[in-house]
Amino acid sequence: MTSLDGEHPASDRPLDPEAALAEIERAQAGIRHGLRWHAADLTCAAAILVAAPIVRHFYPEQVAVFFWIAVPVALALALSTEWLRRVIGRAEVRLGQYAMVVGIALSVSASMLLDRLSDPGTALALGIATTPAVPVLAAVVRILVK
Repeated sequence: MTSLDGEHPASDRPLDPEAALAEIERAQAGIRHGLRWHAADLTCAAAILVAAPIVRHFYPEQVAVFFWIAVPVALALALSTEWLRRVIGRAEVRLGQYAMVVGIALSVSASMLLDRLSDPGTALALGIATTPAVPVLAAVVRILVK
C-alpha cells in the first residue's frame, strides 16, 4: 500500500514506478526459472516412468540394474525440488503430483499388461510403455505455457 503522497509507508523514499516494474519483472523471472526447473524434473521423471516397462519387457535380466540407477535418480529429482525450494505455485505442484500419481499407476499397469500379452510386437510394446509419459508431459506443457 502507498500513502496519499505516493510513498511506501515502510520507507522514506518515494515509490518509483520504474523500480516497481523492475522488481515485478525480477520476481516473474524467478518464478519462470523455477517453473522451468520443475518442468525439467517432471520430464526426467516421465523418462524413468517410460523406461521401467521397457526395461522390464525387453531386458528382464537388467531390471535390478535399472532400478539401482532409476530409484536414486528419482529420489534425487524429488529431493532437489524440495531442497532447493524453487519458487513455483501451489497449482503447479498439485498438477505435477497428480500427473506423477497417474503416471506411476500407468507405468505399473503397462508393465503388468506387457507381462500378460503373449507376444506383443515391438511397436505395440513401445506404445504401451510410453503411455505413462502422457499425463506427465501434458502437465509439463501446461506448466510451461503458463
